[in-house]
Amino acid sequence: MQIYDGIERLFCCAVCPVQIRAYPRRRRQGGILMEQKENVSYTYIVECSDGTLYTGWTNNIKKRILAHNAKKGAKYTRSRTPVKLVYLEQADSKEQAMRREAQIKQLRKSEKEQLIKNRKELYGHNQI
Repeated sequence: MQIYDGIERLFCCAVCPVQIRAYPRRRRQGGILMEQKENVSYTYIVECSDGTLYTGWTNNIKKRILAHNAKKGAKYTRSRTPVKLVYLEQADSKEQAMRREAQIKQLRKSEKEQLIKNRKELYGHNQI
């Protein structure tokens, strides 16, 4: 991960669009600076050490990947660590992220690999 202007980016370069805020947004309300919580969720795919793919959703991707690698994530990934993030998609709500997760889980492995490949080609690099 790299940090640009207080924002952590999960991708390898500054042009990638998916951003994780290192701190909450702030807004003024009645002259008082208030913290604003963001309701951003993510659908992700990780590649396990045995080459299999696991799809999930979260509202804190950094914490979730650390949990998977600490064997405290999903039961499926516990025996397949370390995992590597290969795909990330931002959603506006938890429900939208969960729906997208269900859609991706219905795909064949070859279709998921194509989805990952297309995402990498779109941003012109091979690392996430």
